[in-house]
Amino acid sequence: MMMNRKNHDTFVQIGNLLEKRRELHEKGKDLTEIEAELLTLGNTLWNKPYVPKVIKKKRIFLDTEKIISMYKEGYTSQELANHFKCHVTSIRNHLRKNFPDYNETANRGRTKDKRVDKNEVVRLRNKGVSARELSEKFKCDIAYIYRIVKKHKESVG
Repeated sequence: MMMNRKNHDTFVQIGNLLEKRRELHEKGKDLTEIEAELLTLGNTLWNKPYVPKVIKKKRIFLDTEKIISMYKEGYTSQELANHFKCHVTSIRNHLRKNFPDYNETANRGRTKDKRVDKNEVVRLRNKGVSARELSEKFKCDIAYIYRIVKKHKESVG
């Protein structure tokens, strides 16, 4: 059974009623008194409207110039987040908003497309150069070489 908000509230209310029944029984109340009190308690529990909790966002004021200078020095987003005691997403959003070159530098050379000329890979592969040699030449994984060649064949053929 999938638990939604209504089912969850119902289970909580039933648990509260059972707990109240146990308390009344331990106090020595007889069955009719327990039923009467549970009836009034049950009506009040079931008639309460659901009011969701409101979570206030914490406002963070970050030193933009310091973040950008540290980022240019080579600090990662995670290291900046630890330094400024905030979430890494806050740092990334701040950099995207205030540092125009952030999207280009975010991967810091990890993108294979910038390092590997796909046409060159396909040309060399068609000349008979092995995939292993190409992966060593372009400093990438051999599976990436196979993927480039396969995509090229699909687009041509």
